Amino acid sequence: MVQESRLGSKFPDSEDRSWKYVDNKDKYERLERVQKYVKDSPSLALDRVYVPDIDDDVFKSYLRKLDFLESSVEFSVKLARKALLELSELDKNKRKGYHVGYANFGHVLQASIAHYVSKVDNIPLTLDKIVRIFGVEKKDVLRFSKEMKRLLRLPTPMREEGVYYRWIEKISSRFNLSGETQRLARDVARKIVNNGLDSGKSVPPVVGGIIYFSAIEKNEGTTQSEIAETLDISQVSVRNHYKKISEEFDGG
Repeated sequence: MVQESRLGSKFPDSEDRSWKYVDNKDKYERLERVQKYVKDSPSLALDRVYVPDIDDDVFKSYLRKLDFLESSVEFSVKLARKALLELSELDKNKRKGYHVGYANFGHVLQASIAHYVSKVDNIPLTLDKIVRIFGVEKKDVLRFSKEMKRLLRLPTPMREEGVYYRWIEKISSRFNLSGETQRLARDVARKIVNNGLDSGKSVPPVVGGIIYFSAIEKNEGTTQSEIAETLDISQVSVRNHYKKISEEFDGG
């Protein structure tokens, strides 16, 4: 037995497990319109492997909350559109690997794109803040980010000292650090990048170590807890990276 929804799409009742969603490439069903249905019938989530549309204006508003420049906003929207197009052309069984059909897929996709673009454009932004804005789980974003890069054949962003300079500028303004302390922090960041000491490490903890190291060297009164809170990381991360930087540079 098939029930007619208020949207006009045909959905199966709880007794019918043979039903399959018929994909319409010309017009996607919006994800939020069927969230309640997915919640009520989670066992059918993988049967309905459709590609949801996303609202560009809502996506842009999220990105602006994250302080994206307009060029980065437009780039993000284009990537999202390309991802949806690529997914719509995949075989239905292959889509299951991308977890298409789950209620929060649209937000995970958007958060993953925001995470990637923030790295490409050197935007000082933590993944924790991104997942809070989009209301998704960090593990889902990390998983889909890898899948998205493979799907769209995206290059891995090369990390340059510029990304640290932006973080240093942002954090220094919060704590009113002197120009001398900021110069030392930039010098340390440049040496870290040139020597590959940040390989495989997330940016915020490295920045925390750089800022704390530089502040101590220049007798600034910035604490580990203040830095950790500002960067949305743990004090342990700040302390561990500070120790590594101290051992490597020993005061310059």
